[in-house]
Amino acid sequence: MAVFEYLGVQRSGRRTNGNITAATATAAQTALETSGLVVLKLKLAELQGGGQRLTHRQLLAATRSIAALINAGVPIVRALKRTEAITDGRTAVILGDLRTRVQRGESLVNALGAYPRAFPPAYRGLIAAGIGSGDLATAFTRIGDQLEREHELRNRLRSAAIYPLLLAAVGVVAIVLLVTLVLPRFAELLQGTGTQLPATTALLLRASEFLRRYWALLTAAAVALTGACLMLPREVHGRRLISIVLRRVPVISSIYRRSVAGRFARITSMLVRGGVPLLPAIGHARESFRDPLTGGELREIEEQLRNGQSLHSALSRFPFFGGILVDLAAVGEETGRLGEFLGKSADILEDETQQLLQRLVTLAEPAMIIGFGSIIAFVALSLLQAIYSVNAGSFR
Repeated sequence: MAVFEYLGVQRSGRRTNGNITAATATAAQTALETSGLVVLKLKLAELQGGGQRLTHRQLLAATRSIAALINAGVPIVRALKRTEAITDGRTAVILGDLRTRVQRGESLVNALGAYPRAFPPAYRGLIAAGIGSGDLATAFTRIGDQLEREHELRNRLRSAAIYPLLLAAVGVVAIVLLVTLVLPRFAELLQGTGTQLPATTALLLRASEFLRRYWALLTAAAVALTGACLMLPREVHGRRLISIVLRRVPVISSIYRRSVAGRFARITSMLVRGGVPLLPAIGHARESFRDPLTGGELREIEEQLRNGQSLHSALSRFPFFGGILVDLAAVGEETGRLGEFLGKSADILEDETQQLLQRLVTLAEPAMIIGFGSIIAFVALSLLQAIYSVNAGSFR
């Protein structure tokens, strides 16, 4: 359910306004008209400021539905209404408000702009290009294809990461149980013999005692650290710090560079092939990145393009965008097929990103097994060494 603000005229001719709660804008308007009110204005009170957002899956489903309906010859207002009818929750509310805005004469691009967190800049830019070229169906289809590609990539990465995460969780739990429950029992037995324990065993027992004594403080610190990490992306300085770390960590930096360059190439290619001029296309691509460092570099690239430089020469000034992207951009500009060759570079960069991530996940599994195994082996050897020293002392 959502709260709608309305402005209407009663049968007596008196204007009135207020709020009404309904599942969709259509339901709210129907309820108001049933009460004898002529609705002049209806908008979502909860969605002011564009605070609502759609998940990737919700945006993909809505876009695919709208694209199929428009390709079948259904007008945009009816396409929005039918898609609203087959969705629910936040998606239906947003689509209902979009339809109401378009029915009142507002352009589709402006209506989408009311929800910047639900419809990113590149989405709105391609829709604007589609409207300008008179081919809105192709614009929605291209957006749907891109969202589908991103959705499949995310699913593959999530599937690949399940086993390492499960392995890490089981390993951590096993070590915690070993140190906090098993070791104290051995400690009572070993310390009761009066024999001097080996240094490794004494160190292990002190670590166990520390964990058992300060487990609440350590848990609170872990929760606080997790919360701080989750809060970092919400602030500009936090995002800048994350970007610096991702760019400097040896293996991660290579993956991150290809991921950012591939996303830039994909968005720019999609917009240019959809009819958006290069400079506005780069502007839309820049706005789709939350990384301040990437945004600053793309802003400088825009300035160089305004000064008459080619795209490949502007990109070559930034090593972060170098390599295959610069080479194929140069070929695209020479042949007049920039959008096509940017798309080819995006394909290559996305494939490389996926391969590197898969390789990293594959290497993480044996690394964790070796790491956890080494810890458990250290604990076992320390205990065996202590038991041996106790037995040896009893024969003296």
